[in-house]
Amino acid sequence: MLNQEEIHRYFNHLSGAKRIEFLYGLLHLCQPLELRYLGTCLEEIARKDYEYLYHAEQKTNHLSSTQTVSSSSTSSVSSSNEQDNQPVELSSDEKLDLTDQFTRAHAIVDIALLWAKNRACAIRLFRRLKASESVNLVDLLLERDDLDERTMDEILIIFCLASNHPAFSFDMRTQMSQIFKDLEKRQRKMKLLETTQNNVNDDDTLEQSTCLGYHSVSSMMHNSNTFSVHASRMK
Repeated sequence: MLNQEEIHRYFNHLSGAKRIEFLYGLLHLCQPLELRYLGTCLEEIARKDYEYLYHAEQKTNHLSSTQTVSSSSTSSVSSSNEQDNQPVELSSDEKLDLTDQFTRAHAIVDIALLWAKNRACAIRLFRRLKASESVNLVDLLLERDDLDERTMDEILIIFCLASNHPAFSFDMRTQMSQIFKDLEKRQRKMKLLETTQNNVNDDDTLEQSTCLGYHSVSSMMHNSNTFSVHASRMK
């Protein structure tokens, strides 16, 4: 049976996306009174970072503070979910470049600080995330062998946050969740490739060590035989 310390240690070693999933799952296991109590505790704990995150929170939740939203995005705020999910052409500066570290960092902050009832910003974030074509991007980076663990983890955090955020509609969260699952498959593939590559490198190292040992033994035997020949001549 797991004890509290083991659970804390397990949680502490999880990646960012897995930490969010773990906490979200625990919240769904809580009773209503437990949730209300936890909410009160969270408000108090989060208070100490309120001023630090205030400006970022205001910027995230006000469209006028970010890039200007097109008229089609603004008019869709009051439309139905079906209209929200219609494909919209975005300019190049509207598409999230997930290969850029600062873009990923800003996306994580934006989704984490997004208010639950801010559907207007949620729609815009959703469209930008969809336009990023993250799964195709990760496939391309894997093919080029140009995907590091940190980049993969941060992309997973973005879509894990989006797939669980209440500001997104049910259909949006479903689509984000599917992308998140596809990205997890790519992460497992990446780790498998890394393991295979490490095994190949270990085999090469072992083979080199074996060859080196063979040459060393052969050299010692040659030196020993040479010494014996010289010794017999001295007699």
